[in-house]
Amino acid sequence: MEAARADAYLFLAPEACAVRGLPALPVLDGLRLSFTNARLGRAQYAFVGFANYGRLLDDTRFHVSLVNTAFYAVASTLPILAIPLALAVALNRGASLRTFLRSAFFFPFTLSVVTVGLVWLWLLDPVSGR
Repeated sequence: MEAARADAYLFLAPEACAVRGLPALPVLDGLRLSFTNARLGRAQYAFVGFANYGRLLDDTRFHVSLVNTAFYAVASTLPILAIPLALAVALNRGASLRTFLRSAFFFPFTLSVVTVGLVWLWLLDPVSGR
């Protein structure tokens, strides 16, 4: 049994190295380039060390974009987490809301695409003028 397990890991090793190793290459190359004065379209560059990072810390646009990014991350994540959590708590607590919320959740699944299409065709019928 142990030999079969070792063989399985041996066969999986090249794929695991590719899945784990290949995505790291662009990250490492970007990190290496961040310590140079490389520019797009210029083939030659020189090592500048932490000068790029020092310039970045002095840039006010970077601070503004960092604050904007943090605000966007929090403002887009909290509603995505809070609204479903509140609805789940309401669904489990109150029996009065339970029927309404269940119907609101499952109503789109009960409608057939054909039924909705036929209703739209009837609403947009040029003969009836609607």
